[in-house]
Amino acid sequence: MLGAMRVLILGGQNPRHRQWVRDVAEVLQTAGYDCVTHDYRNWDGYTTRTDVETEVQAIGTLTAGWTDYAIVAKSIGTVIASLATARGLTAPAGLVFLGVPLASLDGFGAFEHAVEVLPPVQILQNESDPFGSARDVQAFFTEHAPQQWHLEVVPGRADHDYVDVETITRLVTEVAVPGGE
Repeated sequence: MLGAMRVLILGGQNPRHRQWVRDVAEVLQTAGYDCVTHDYRNWDGYTTRTDVETEVQAIGTLTAGWTDYAIVAKSIGTVIASLATARGLTAPAGLVFLGVPLASLDGFGAFEHAVEVLPPVQILQNESDPFGSARDVQAFFTEHAPQQWHLEVVPGRADHDYVDVETITRLVTEVAVPGGE
């Protein structure tokens, strides 16, 4: 049942994502989802960069005991969700990735192996995202594909912003309910 699905929302590295995760949660809650947001330590000014390993562990702790849930992850959140899932620290039914940051993956070689074991993934990528074009994301996922994945391209966009909450909601529904029904 749609209303029973919990959705964990992970933002990008920038502290402005504190508001973004809450905005996305508000829209998804209106659509009937039970949303949980996660704030990264660096958003509180502890550091300028997200400590991926710390956040991977935090996501594992947060989702311990959860069943029937999805994860929406933007940018560095896609790396955190992938690593936590591949390590068995979290077990979402599906994932929605927004802006996979291929250009920022130095030091995260485990990401390419992590995506191979993910549950179904819906990917939304801006055509010319400066952190990874849609073409590059297509090539990456073709090479390191999880069993089920789908890429949707936002034509003409050359930024790393993902604010189309209607599309995000639709992608969550496609992950949460087979066939999107």
